[in-house]
Amino acid sequence: MPKRLPRKGLEDWILAHVRMFGFLGGVPKAVAPDDLKSAVIKADRFDPGLNRTYADMAAHYGAAVLPAVLPAVLPARPRKPRDKAKVEVAVQVAQRWMLARPRNHRFFSLAELNVAIRRLPDELDMRVMRGHGASRADLFATPDRPDLQALPAEPYVFARWKRARVAPDHHVEVDNSWHCVPFALIKQEVDVRTSGQPVEIFHRGQRVASHLRTLGRRSHVTVVDHMPSAHRRFAEWTPARMLAQAAKTGPAVAAFCEMVMADRPHPEQGLRTCSGVPALVKTYGPERVDAACQRGATIRARTVASIRSILKTGLDRAFLEGAFLDRAFLEGAGLDRAFLEGAGLEGAAEAAPLQHANIRGGGHCHFERTEMLAHPTHDRLLALGLTGIASALEEQRRSTAFDTLSFEERLGLPVDREAAERDGKKLASRLKVAALRQDASANTSTIGIWICARRAASTAASWRILRMAVGSPGMRTC
Repeated sequence: MPKRLPRKGLEDWILAHVRMFGFLGGVPKAVAPDDLKSAVIKADRFDPGLNRTYADMAAHYGAAVLPAVLPAVLPARPRKPRDKAKVEVAVQVAQRWMLARPRNHRFFSLAELNVAIRRLPDELDMRVMRGHGASRADLFATPDRPDLQALPAEPYVFARWKRARVAPDHHVEVDNSWHCVPFALIKQEVDVRTSGQPVEIFHRGQRVASHLRTLGRRSHVTVVDHMPSAHRRFAEWTPARMLAQAAKTGPAVAAFCEMVMADRPHPEQGLRTCSGVPALVKTYGPERVDAACQRGATIRARTVASIRSILKTGLDRAFLEGAFLDRAFLEGAGLDRAFLEGAGLEGAAEAAPLQHANIRGGGHCHFERTEMLAHPTHDRLLALGLTGIASALEEQRRSTAFDTLSFEERLGLPVDREAAERDGKKLASRLKVAALRQDASANTSTIGIWICARRAASTAASWRILRMAVGSPGMRTC
């Protein structure tokens, strides 16, 4: 039944055709639209460009869409109503019959207007025309209705088409949400068809993806099969999967990965670091990597670079010779018994240390660890150019005379030694530039000692510095 539509947009234009085909009870072999934008997007005399949605609707009903034609089969010319005179006359008669009669009535809604004009088309169709001696309904039923094509099982559902370009993340923007396509179509142009809930994406006429419309704004709809292989592997990374893989290398590797992820604000931030530790197995073997992770856990290392440095310098050998995991190490790593049983390490916490005559006691191990850690610190200070601090720390380590000093005094002595050496070097360079006749090396040493003594934290520390320096050649010269 004919109805008055609220707008003249594309959706109303398509809905009018759907209702027209339903009212006629069939589909004509050809449809001759005017040159409005909802039907023809590019007016051309020989090859007009049709709206994609309008062409899709015609394909659904199986009708061949042709522009309004002359007997010579040419498109309708703009602003030439005589090219389709019969249509213009029919529109004129319908407007006069349906608009003139209710002109004196006032309607307050579109539904009320549709109720009033619903019976008028039937009265117009049943009216006998004088030139033909029959009504329009009789003429339509005799020659036209038998030639109509059958209606499809389902009416056409309005769908919009748009042209879009695939983003570098192989997603296409549709109504403020992102839907994925196969990654091979990155930077390619695709056609997007939206109709209700389904979202279909076509490339060169072939459908490459179909999704359900998402309700969230700026949300993503991603299918794993559309992702590159590298992205799929990254998506499969989870903390549990990474810990299970690390446990295959060794219990210390699993404990190290657990501590790395625990130190991050989010466990996923430590996945890249954890993936780098098992990669060292190809070069150093699983036993050494496991021992290096145990060594790294004792010094609170949290990077792959630290584990690689331990392996390069051979510091994992001490842990490799008597390789076992004590209970304190496992509890410090935060591993409970359920995780150890799942990784097949239920006996690691109860493993006792090896008993042998060549194995020394805990005190000796503590002394060796102190010696081992002191030398890298001394070398690092020398590498940084802090020779004064390095020499002062070496003197404090070898002598017991500094045990009576407080922590602040012992810390201040290396700093003062470094400052005194720097001041002495500056003074020596200035004296060298001045080119004095008298040698000032003795005075330089004396000035350096007095500067160090003045910067000492207390009077007692100053006198100790002076007493230690009495035996120096510079002081005897003074």
